[in-house]
Amino acid sequence: MNGAQCCIKTGQWKEAAKLADDCLAIDRSNVKALYRRGFARLHLGLLVEAENDISECERLSQSSPEVVSDVARARQLLKAERAKIQKRDKQVFSKLFSVGGGLYADAPPPVPSKDSSKPSDSAASDSSED
Repeated sequence: MNGAQCCIKTGQWKEAAKLADDCLAIDRSNVKALYRRGFARLHLGLLVEAENDISECERLSQSSPEVVSDVARARQLLKAERAKIQKRDKQVFSKLFSVGGGLYADAPPPVPSKDSSKPSDSAASDSSED
């Protein structure tokens, strides 16, 4: 357990998660191990797994004020990490579909319809059924 904390302090997230896993193999309800594994997973980008660990930690220790503040801090970090990922994804997809060739650069341009002001035959037949 102390090894996981040392790894967290030095930024060795993968090793911290592994050591916390080892502790949880012995005692599944070890709140400190759950928190440390969740914290390490958060920094590894495993957000769903981190959320699960943090939620379980919170469920097991609702009365401890120290754990409650640690869980609140972890949730803030989780929220910030998700916002960062969402912003990055938004930038990636906006560039993907922006002007400059689109998704398929070698695709021919779309052919405009002959008369776009006239409703299509299927739309006219649908409205006459009412």
